[in-house]
Amino acid sequence: MKPTIPCPLDRSTPTTRHQSAIRWLATFTLTIALTACTAGVDLDPALADAPMPDTYGPVDAELADAGAWLFQRNCSACHSIGGGSLIGPDLSGVTERRSLDWIAAMIRRPDSMMAADTIAQRLRAEYQVPMADRRLDGARIRALIEFLRRADIGPGPADSRVGRTEGGVEWERAGDGPVVVLVHGTNLDREVWRGLRHRLGGDHSVVSYDLRSHGGSADADGPWSDVADLDEVLDAAGVGASDPIILVGLSAGAGTALDYALEHGGRVTRLVMVSPSVRGFVPDAGDVPDVFGPLMAALATGGSEAIGDAMVALPTFAVPPEQQPGVDAMVRRNLRLFDVDPAWASPPDVAPLERLGELTPEMVILVGERDFPATASLAAHLTDEVASAIRISIPDGGHLLPLTHPDALRQAIVAPLSRLRN
Repeated sequence: MKPTIPCPLDRSTPTTRHQSAIRWLATFTLTIALTACTAGVDLDPALADAPMPDTYGPVDAELADAGAWLFQRNCSACHSIGGGSLIGPDLSGVTERRSLDWIAAMIRRPDSMMAADTIAQRLRAEYQVPMADRRLDGARIRALIEFLRRADIGPGPADSRVGRTEGGVEWERAGDGPVVVLVHGTNLDREVWRGLRHRLGGDHSVVSYDLRSHGGSADADGPWSDVADLDEVLDAAGVGASDPIILVGLSAGAGTALDYALEHGGRVTRLVMVSPSVRGFVPDAGDVPDVFGPLMAALATGGSEAIGDAMVALPTFAVPPEQQPGVDAMVRRNLRLFDVDPAWASPPDVAPLERLGELTPEMVILVGERDFPATASLAAHLTDEVASAIRISIPDGGHLLPLTHPDALRQAIVAPLSRLRN
């Protein structure tokens, strides 16, 4: 009688027994090769203790190259990037689906993760093969993560430029093609657009900037105009006065974009309003949930930590768990807006909602179905008042659609209106 090799994943049919045997043999082979191919790159041991980068932060090309070498020798037997599932899942987009800390933990101690983490357990059940512990040190794990980040967001356009206007507003321009200008919302900064910028950078020239008293821009020290700041950004970034632009605004940034389109409508070809908030719109009482009490109390005490805690708890900034740490950090680093006298803001004299009939650009409005009802009410009002406006609802979307649904946003920017209407 021939000896048999017990296969713990045996099934009742020859086909599934064959598939299970292949998976079992693959796991056995990977275990035998556990310590192979982990040398060959010279990395700074200090990387093991370095903080994780922002998911969409600049890519360290040298570190990503080392990660590519490590991936080929340690991971490519089980995983592809964009080539479909192998023994394990396709890792394309993994840095957008999972936090970088989660990915690091899964590489460092897969057994512990599969014992305690529900996502790891679901993947184990789906693919039927436990992930092998490659015994990589912290520096090599960091290199692998940099490679995965580059695979997801790209290396970034080579011609990226960063500058500041005379008024101290920091801007960034990258890519070549039709000009797309991105205006973020309150208590955020231009990093909220990072995923979208990389999706557009191959065939568009993308300009993003930090609003005054946000990100890398100077604090307001007297009256200022968001519309005037945007005009200075375009001039400083080399966008000609006659160059057509696609203007995209998020939340209160959508209100700024609308103000700008009304003042400079001749140069705006499409206005994309994402989760819009517009000056002068008064929602029905039931459209705004009672969630701002803790923030009002924190503002009254003046403590920055309490204000930060109250801000990150707002549904406005809720995203999937793997993205939440990055959003919380972004909100907290932009709390200095609360130190600015609101009387210094200098909006146009006439409320934009009274001038909607003057709009000439195409208008596309994106609203997440899990956002505040007030946002949907405003979107409905804009759609009713602007004949050419198209409203797109994102079924599982909240407020921060550039982070959670960048592909849908890209479509709203580049697709013909006829396709969006369908």
